[in-house]
Amino acid sequence: MKEPANPATERPAGTPETSSAIYRWVGVRVRSSPGGTTERLTPGIRKDNGFRLSVSSLRSTLTIRSLAYAFVLVASMLQSAASDYYVTTTGNDSSDGLSPASAWRSISRVNRARFHAGDSIKFESGSRFEGNLHLDSSSMPTEASGLTITSGGSIPAVLSAGLGTGIQLLNLGGITLSNLVVEGAGSARNTGHGILCDNTSKTRRSLTNLTVVGVTAKGFGVLGLNITALRTGFEHVRIDHCAFTDNRRGGMEVASRLPYDDPSYAHKDVEVRDCQAYSNPGDPKPSRDHTGSGIVLYHVDGGLVTGCKAWDNGTLGDNRIAGGVGIWVYASRHVTIEHCESFSNHTRGRDGGGFDIDGGCESCVLQYNYSHDNDGPGFMLYSYPYALFGGRNNIVRFNLSENDSRKNRTYAGLWICTDGQPMTGVEIHENTVITGDWADQTVFIHARQVQGKIHHNTFVGRGRAIPIRIRDAHPGMQIFDNKEWQNDSAP
Repeated sequence: MKEPANPATERPAGTPETSSAIYRWVGVRVRSSPGGTTERLTPGIRKDNGFRLSVSSLRSTLTIRSLAYAFVLVASMLQSAASDYYVTTTGNDSSDGLSPASAWRSISRVNRARFHAGDSIKFESGSRFEGNLHLDSSSMPTEASGLTITSGGSIPAVLSAGLGTGIQLLNLGGITLSNLVVEGAGSARNTGHGILCDNTSKTRRSLTNLTVVGVTAKGFGVLGLNITALRTGFEHVRIDHCAFTDNRRGGMEVASRLPYDDPSYAHKDVEVRDCQAYSNPGDPKPSRDHTGSGIVLYHVDGGLVTGCKAWDNGTLGDNRIAGGVGIWVYASRHVTIEHCESFSNHTRGRDGGGFDIDGGCESCVLQYNYSHDNDGPGFMLYSYPYALFGGRNNIVRFNLSENDSRKNRTYAGLWICTDGQPMTGVEIHENTVITGDWADQTVFIHARQVQGKIHHNTFVGRGRAIPIRIRDAHPGMQIFDNKEWQNDSAP
């Protein structure tokens, strides 16, 4: 039987003897030119004709592929050499920061450092550090940075930002923020964000893997957390067990600076889990923008908000056109909000409700949520005039609204309306909505441009609130098999 060919030494069939010969050595391919190699063959690398290739010849004949192999090897070695950097109140900024005994002392020292993939910055557990943490792409040599910023123990460190932004991450992916308290001088005085993650690139390339877990952001003049972009933002975003409170314009947003009617989406695959947004008052200065919301997703393609709570937001927001909502989404698609509670949210003008699927949303879902005691509607489906489209195939199911719409009689526990383009494919089923004497109706549908199905729900009106009111009925709106009940006494 013929011995199997060795692919590392066998010359391919049909290759002339005068052609270039191929040598292999630990994954490096070396090509020698005809007529010149055999004169230099000395002990080194074995070839099938018995000759050996010298090391000096190897150096002179390295190919691009061998250089690429070496680059990967060096990069792997660098990644395996990730470092932990420590910051303590008794540290010294002249030290290397590589151990608790040689820790840095200040946030400004962290700002001046350069980090590598897999590095960690650990602030002393339970201690307070004054300053503003600002990192950008010059702080990391590679795009996939893999940098963790955290506390060195179970008690969160406090980053005290004063009047500015607490943590600013500019054009950085692969970042994890965990177990920290980021604190401003108060929503009335501070002028920055708690945490600002911004992709300012003008290309369509996303930054990937952004994680914020176990972080509290409070006392800021804008948002507790703002994940935003000029065009394309972040992919694979995880926000988990965080709290946002006393931030003037709102709790947290994943949004962008794209126009409202832009057909693209800035962010992909966003998850917000078990977070709390409360007592974010809204801006008392009149504004065209909504303020005083808890949790907002805008220009997101694929998202989940689950297990979250939003309450007591919007108490100061002065916007006669649009106010805040506890938890809501707009200009997005494939976003589900589920198993959340939104209550006691307020407004000095419009909105002030519990949950909302707003203009330009497609295939978004509100399910298994509890809304109660809000100034505005418990659940809204709405579209503004300048949205790209009114809304497509959005679903509201298995939710409970109780005692909502407490401030504006024209609102309702469930409120559906479009002031822009038609809203199509609406599915509303198996919800329970209970409203008291303070509202004119339990359910309000301005159906002129709304098409879909409302069925198998329970609508209860107390006192003067009738169970359902429909204005300008549309033949494409089907309402059937609902249970409607009204009693004459207010609760």
